[in-house]
Amino acid sequence: MKINSIAALCCIGLLAGEFVSCGGHSDKSQESVDIKSFAYNQVLKSASRNYLLVIDGQPHYLNIGAVIEWPEKIGHHDISQLQDSLASYTFGDSIYSTPDDAIRNFIDGVKDLKDYFGEIDEISVVDSIPSDEPAFILKTEASMVDISRDYVTYKVSNSQYLGGAHGEVASLPFTFDLVNGKVMTPDSYFVEGDSVKSAVIDIVKESLAYQYGYTPQQLQKAGIFQYDNAGIGYPYIKDGILYIHYNPYDIAPYSAGSFDIPVNSVMISSYLTPEVKELIGYDYDY
Repeated sequence: MKINSIAALCCIGLLAGEFVSCGGHSDKSQESVDIKSFAYNQVLKSASRNYLLVIDGQPHYLNIGAVIEWPEKIGHHDISQLQDSLASYTFGDSIYSTPDDAIRNFIDGVKDLKDYFGEIDEISVVDSIPSDEPAFILKTEASMVDISRDYVTYKVSNSQYLGGAHGEVASLPFTFDLVNGKVMTPDSYFVEGDSVKSAVIDIVKESLAYQYGYTPQQLQKAGIFQYDNAGIGYPYIKDGILYIHYNPYDIAPYSAGSFDIPVNSVMISSYLTPEVKELIGYDYDY
């Protein structure tokens, strides 16, 4: 039985060899594969500190934390504007000489929280916060969510709980155009025109309704897009698709959370700038 099995395996091997030799063109096709390399590098930077605050004679604990995926190189592109914008969106309008300086200033910024707490009698650093003690939280995070040869998209999220019924969470996704070396703002996505904004919002409503299996009218009855002053939100590109982001309270009550809406590219194509059409990668000339 073993001899027969070995013989059978040998036959299969010979047949496989014959098939390969017959298809000689396969080797040439392997040689013609063109592999393109696109190098990028980023460093994960993080810091966290616990504080004990004495306010009106009462002790309160606070944790401040920051995490950022800092880009150092993306292909051969100039990313200085990306770095400046990422630092500004994550840590505030001030531009610091290094991301480390921005993080340190954010972690040390507890002294600037008097707008929330009033006069702070005493501030001290503690190793940890007791598990049975409630704590205030102030955190910021920035991470890369998509990258291609033409663009890179980041998402900056800020969360805080400084008292009250619930905390606050807000995110700012944005796309950096590597080809033209600029941060895409909401105005960069859409052509000019008096009727463009309302038309785009209607398309966003339809896209969101489709996402949930509703009609636009049902969305409004559910409390979504019930505000007359709802804007276009925060556009960004991910996986070659245009998304619109809305934070809590932007288009719905806090309980509804945030929204990331993939927009129908065919419906919105006539309102997009040529640069955005190029980044998305669709051929609209049909």
